[in-house]
Amino acid sequence: MLVLGNILKNIFSLTLALIGGVLLLLYAFLIDTNLRDAALAALLYSLQFSTYEFLENGEIQNIFLLVAYLFRSIFISIIFAPLMIAVLIGQAVSARSYVWYASVNGFLSSLAPWIIRAANKSSFDQNTDPVELKVSLLFFLIGASTGLIYWFFAQRGANNNNSHINMN
Repeated sequence: MLVLGNILKNIFSLTLALIGGVLLLLYAFLIDTNLRDAALAALLYSLQFSTYEFLENGEIQNIFLLVAYLFRSIFISIIFAPLMIAVLIGQAVSARSYVWYASVNGFLSSLAPWIIRAANKSSFDQNTDPVELKVSLLFFLIGASTGLIYWFFAQRGANNNNSHINMN
């Protein structure tokens, strides 16, 4: 019964953290013009290379699916994947510290612009754009906040359960 309770508590914590991460990401898109411009540039870049195939078949509604897929990939790369990696490793090593969940999740989230840059550009010796640094910092803050939300709900009462187990 204790294992089932922990599983349900972790699922609930993950759900709340993912919702919080999405809300923080939407808020960041609303308040930061650089992030909005970067997302628009990514959208236009992906539309430029795939629009021809959609228009060739005469199916304009598939462009909206492309936009939905782009937002889904942003969600997965910035919020979902870093959180799952931090949680799985944290559960494997029994990490109970908020520092673990905030720092690892924030670090993994901040890597997204650099991974995209590495995938799209052939040479790494180009100058770093300050907008990339700002977007990376915003993604770090969103990831760290998402990790803290998970930690807050997942570790609530964990010390009480461990002390109870150790007493028996």
